[in-house]
Amino acid sequence: MFESPPTKFVWYNSHGEGRNRFALFRRCFELSEVPSRFELCLFADTAYQLFVNGEFVQFGPVRFDIRHPLFDEVDIASKLRKGRNVVAVLVKSFGCKTFKDNSVRGGFIAWGQLSDGNGERVDFSTSQNSSWKVRRCEAFYSEALKMSFALDAIDVFDQDKALTGWETLNFDDSEWSPVTELPKQDGWGPLKPRTIPFMDLGKVPFRVPRPVDPLSDREDVHGFSVAGPQFHGKEQIFEGRDNMALGVATWIHSPKNQNVVAGLFWGSYYLNGELCDIGIGVDGLRKNVCLSLKEGWNSFFAVETFIDDCHSFMMALPRSADLRLSPNRKYDDDLAWLRTPILGSTFRDEPFEGKVPIPWDDSFDVDGGWIEVYAEEMDSNPARRSMWDLYAPPFEEVGADKLESHVFKISDYPVGFSLFLEFDCMQLVLPRVALSGVAGATIDLAYGEHLSADGSHLEHTIVYQAGDRILATEDKVEYMTSQPRGARYMRITVRGAAADVRLDSLVFLSCRYPVHKLGRFECSDSLLNEVWAMCERAQHANMEDVFVDCSGRERGMYLRDTIIQFHNTLAAYGDTKLMGRCMELFGQSPDETGKFRAVYPNKGDYTISDFSIEAIEGYWQYYLNTGDVDRLRTDWPAMLGSIDWFNGLSDEREDGLLDADWPKLKGVKAHYGGLHGDNGVSDALMDKSGPNANLTFPYLQMLGSAAKIARVLGELVQAEVFETRRNMVAENARKLLWNERKGCFNDNIEGRTQSFHASILAVLSKVATPSQVRSIRNWLKSEFKNVFINGYSPESGAYFSPAYSFFIFQGLYKMGLSKLAESLMREGWGWMLANGAVTTFEFFRTTASHCHAWSASPMYYLSKHALGVGFPKAPDFSVVEIDIRSPLEWAKGAYPIPGTDQVIAVEWKRNSEGMIKASVQAPAGIVLTWDRSRILVDQIEASLAVQASDCLGAPRRVV
Repeated sequence: MFESPPTKFVWYNSHGEGRNRFALFRRCFELSEVPSRFELCLFADTAYQLFVNGEFVQFGPVRFDIRHPLFDEVDIASKLRKGRNVVAVLVKSFGCKTFKDNSVRGGFIAWGQLSDGNGERVDFSTSQNSSWKVRRCEAFYSEALKMSFALDAIDVFDQDKALTGWETLNFDDSEWSPVTELPKQDGWGPLKPRTIPFMDLGKVPFRVPRPVDPLSDREDVHGFSVAGPQFHGKEQIFEGRDNMALGVATWIHSPKNQNVVAGLFWGSYYLNGELCDIGIGVDGLRKNVCLSLKEGWNSFFAVETFIDDCHSFMMALPRSADLRLSPNRKYDDDLAWLRTPILGSTFRDEPFEGKVPIPWDDSFDVDGGWIEVYAEEMDSNPARRSMWDLYAPPFEEVGADKLESHVFKISDYPVGFSLFLEFDCMQLVLPRVALSGVAGATIDLAYGEHLSADGSHLEHTIVYQAGDRILATEDKVEYMTSQPRGARYMRITVRGAAADVRLDSLVFLSCRYPVHKLGRFECSDSLLNEVWAMCERAQHANMEDVFVDCSGRERGMYLRDTIIQFHNTLAAYGDTKLMGRCMELFGQSPDETGKFRAVYPNKGDYTISDFSIEAIEGYWQYYLNTGDVDRLRTDWPAMLGSIDWFNGLSDEREDGLLDADWPKLKGVKAHYGGLHGDNGVSDALMDKSGPNANLTFPYLQMLGSAAKIARVLGELVQAEVFETRRNMVAENARKLLWNERKGCFNDNIEGRTQSFHASILAVLSKVATPSQVRSIRNWLKSEFKNVFINGYSPESGAYFSPAYSFFIFQGLYKMGLSKLAESLMREGWGWMLANGAVTTFEFFRTTASHCHAWSASPMYYLSKHALGVGFPKAPDFSVVEIDIRSPLEWAKGAYPIPGTDQVIAVEWKRNSEGMIKASVQAPAGIVLTWDRSRILVDQIEASLAVQASDCLGAPRRVV
């Protein structure tokens, strides 16, 4: 049992509160001998970066529930030296609502002791009387906009306020303060050790596929940013979204009557009292509006929706038009705008024709009064600013291997320049950049996974504007982002430099979970080989300190995603530790109703009913692949609480079916309504209302899994209760939802639709009788031909989404429809490949996320069924069943033994009689079983663990 350390949480003040706050900590000490090993223990809320003697060492901690924080142990011995040393820690407190934390204040704690070589102990414990020093870091703009609705604030780094070299040995910290103990030490639960390894931190290669883009001065971009209310409470995960507005007013002086095209955002815009027509949408964050300006001063008024807790107002005007902005109608005015305070949505929705507010007109009453905005102010939105950049014709190409020390001459790039970078696929990285000659320059780093139509710009959305900004005030700047960034593509833009700029260094450190690719797959179908490889890339890209839905937009740990990704991970890497950490967090996640949250940690009310149901099957699958009874026992109360809620919902109907309209019936709001189901399918194909098969069948599978878990835990009476309830509801479901005429299940009692999902779920939940299964199988063979309704592309819709394919393929293979399953893989995932995918799309459309691992399940099913590796006595892996279920001509590869570095390697080919002849390589002690009527197997026993670098190369002998 780990005992809490004799140390205290500290900060630079006594409360630790505030949005996007940063603290710098230093601990200096002397050593006459360097230890061979020393593990510094530390934890920070919400995130830290650790430096030793000026060198970056590690970042952390893992995401956590504040009631159950995990600390890190970092061996820093190799970074220490004889004489003077310094340990320095940068701590970032998010202080805003995210999909990664549920914290409420900043805090830092550390401990550990080592000998100084002279008989004295160097104590790293943090407390009021310790040798730690602290300083608030004001270099990061506390009101910077959030990276997305799910992530913390971007970096707007002002070098003028930075303490350059603060992490180095020779920095003078004599004026720094002692750390302050936080009075509320019980704001965090008992600390426990980290349970998963640190992230990779290897260098990630990149390429520069485009010439250097010179910035053009054809447009002037005016703008400013406004901080809004800080949504940090527990009420809603999307609290504050779309219910606020901002008004902006000024006069525009034109030297003549002219029409100009202005770049604006999403909103309502009025010129001289008339509502402007919104013109062509250049991209998701810019609309081109034609302004018919008269000679002299023209009144301009705008109303824009204020999203989340920070908003940027921007307006691009052609420089050639020679326009001036002034709310006072002064040609050379220090002021550029007047704005309203943040107002409610009724202000946004009010029609202003005929009564457009003019700032100096007292008849227009603005609650709170008009607020002046100076011309020198600028927006703090580097992503949108980069999207709005115009480029001059390029003339210089610089490859990735030539970037370091390359000089960008001011004579060549008088306005600035932009570098376009590309990774092989979506990456989660810590960017580190060093530049010289940048005094007075603004440096924008933009990240994304979508490109504009011509491939020149990164595309962002209203709720996902990924970028960081450096405001350089010195000749040299060195910068590393405060948090990992997800990117397939990246722009580094330098604007406003007064001298030649040299790129001194550019490094990207991988922040992925460290795994080795043990699993392999190759078969007679080259397209399926590409599909497997694409899925594997997507899976690895979405492994962080948990399984994340996507490594860019959200980086949230969703329940359904987690379960799907666990199976993918088993096929590719065999790792089980990451799933263990995920389930530990979900065990801490139930909301006030007892249901598991859909994404965790977070402070909101984000639950999705069928995701909560699926959690129990997730626990069962985790147990089968780990044998971790302790996890089941620890989280059993949480499971029972969630099950009880759904049992209560079942009890509201005499037949026990779950009504998908429960939010309406209960008078509550629910995300995705009462049933998420497959959100990639139209209501015309899947009716999500009423007593519903797509909610009831997963519920019945949940009861079955709960009964099995109860038996593992020795809760035999509880197991019988679950089984009795399951049998009763299953009998009613068979009667009420079966469509005898069509030979399949209806989606609900009304029977308007019969999705493929409903019948497949009936099979997976073991509700369907053997005769019904046969009927369903025939119905699927007859009706289920394609992924896409039109047979070739998603324009007309799809019969299922890439995410729900996990359940679709599971059911098809279970019913022996492997030919259909693999045909659907070719069509749907082949469409992704044909549209340039290197990782799996979130949906069957190109506008959503391009890297969602919940869509990567073909990898798991190809490895499991085409290689045919199963563990019939799981969690005992000493017996392996070879059960090849695929119409392929041949396949070969390796399937990891869960939780080990060993694999079962299989290579098979179908002979002229249709018989499968297979060779199997397995570690010593493995017992193989197979159906001798279909498969001929040579067992080959490997005496050593199979290494990741050579899955098929371990020593072996033929048995």
